[in-house]
Amino acid sequence: MSPAKNQNSGEKKPLPPKEEFDPFMSDEEIGDQRMRIKAATAYIPVFGWIYPYYFHRNDENCQFHARQSVLFSLFFIIMMTMVWILNNVPILSHLLSWVGVKGFLVSFLLYGTLFVFFGGSGFAAYQAYQGERWSIPYLRSFRAFLLNLLKGDD
Repeated sequence: MSPAKNQNSGEKKPLPPKEEFDPFMSDEEIGDQRMRIKAATAYIPVFGWIYPYYFHRNDENCQFHARQSVLFSLFFIIMMTMVWILNNVPILSHLLSWVGVKGFLVSFLLYGTLFVFFGGSGFAAYQAYQGERWSIPYLRSFRAFLLNLLKGDD
């Protein structure tokens, strides 16, 4: 950077030190804010799962939010698969059409799932940015259900 000229006397005046440009945040606060941003990126699908999980292994907050995001996205994928099955499997599709609820049910599940996923991800990312370890409601019971299903326990 070139030094600033004093308009009155034509002298060159040195720029102020860097600390004067950012007087409100310490280095520790800047580092903490960066880690909170990295934890919040966990809720961006695919990139957000990989970045905090693999590149910030020592930060427990990033790890928590990365695991929660993957589990929440898995829930979303399962729900969208159920909507697809209801809409495209011939027996279920015809049965729901015959009863007269196919359009309503499929639309309600589709838009409701999208709303819950994007709203929940946005709120969880906001909480991660605030430095909170907010658990998405019912996600722990969903995780326990999946683990029991995979283990084969009754």
